[in-house]
Amino acid sequence: MFYGDGGAGGAGGATAAPGAAGGVGGDGGNAAMAFGTGGDGGHAGGGGSAVGSAGGNGGNSGAIAGSGGSGGNGGIGTVGGAGGKGGNALGLFGDGGTGGNGGLGGAGGAGGNGGAGGRAALIGDGGNGGSGHFGPGMPGGNGGRGGDAQLFGTGGNGGNFGQGAPAGTQGTAGAAGMLSSNPAVLDAINAPTQALLGRPLIGNGVNGAPGTGANGTDGGLLFGNGGMGGSGTNGVNGGAGGHGGAAGLLSGTAGVGGQGGISGAAVGGAGGAGGTGGLFSAGGAGGMGGIGPAGGGVGGAGGVGLFAHGGNGGVGGLSAGGTGGAGGTGGASLIFG
Repeated sequence: MFYGDGGAGGAGGATAAPGAAGGVGGDGGNAAMAFGTGGDGGHAGGGGSAVGSAGGNGGNSGAIAGSGGSGGNGGIGTVGGAGGKGGNALGLFGDGGTGGNGGLGGAGGAGGNGGAGGRAALIGDGGNGGSGHFGPGMPGGNGGRGGDAQLFGTGGNGGNFGQGAPAGTQGTAGAAGMLSSNPAVLDAINAPTQALLGRPLIGNGVNGAPGTGANGTDGGLLFGNGGMGGSGTNGVNGGAGGHGGAAGLLSGTAGVGGQGGISGAAVGGAGGAGGTGGLFSAGGAGGMGGIGPAGGGVGGAGGVGLFAHGGNGGVGGLSAGGTGGAGGTGGASLIFG
């Protein structure tokens, strides 16, 4: 086929059997030979095994233009499963896919690590790394590495660390493209719009800090990824996750919404909304709802797309004693997608 997007991988099935693992998330399909975006990887299913299952990897783009698909989230386990890797953009124009978030660690277990962001095309931005997950009383998961740019574009942001004792490690940022790696040149290009609008032409937004519910900031006006929203505060009532930042108009991936905070006695926090996509990039995915004994938090809404599809709604939060959280609303596509 000359043009077409890859299909999304299926979600792995959950199991309640002691010691058994949930199903692995399916990999996203690759796009058509010339133009198209790779499919998103499926989320892993929850289980009670020692190590949670991994999320599916995002599919790769077409050979001329298109972006990689997002990685799926890791599953719950004593040690949370790893997030899937973002797909690569293989052509002349396109962005790497966002890495999936790590899975929640069980009681006495560590949080899962975020998946790595995908590599950009010759012109485009590397995908953001996925966030590590919370480890209750144990280490939090590490953030995934951001994907690399190649000729011109920004490297993806490293994923946020997961909270725990101790907290995980922040993911490292991907490398900038060869023609966009000189900070002095970028500062000169960005200075006018930064002064007038508070936003550069080229550059990534900043991630919201974990555990604060802070919003991710917007990427550059033309090139750059939106920052991911920070996870909500953990406590009696879980706090809402922050919203993801908007992508650049010409290139960049929208920020993913932050996960809702975990509640100790009530309802988990709501997931943050995904950021708005650029002209040709999809809206960001909504954050997962937080976990709470009285009810799971609502998943965040997917971000709006323009010439691409809207972002996926976030998964509703789990609950051991109440109703699971409702899934987030998928983002709208305003023009074509």
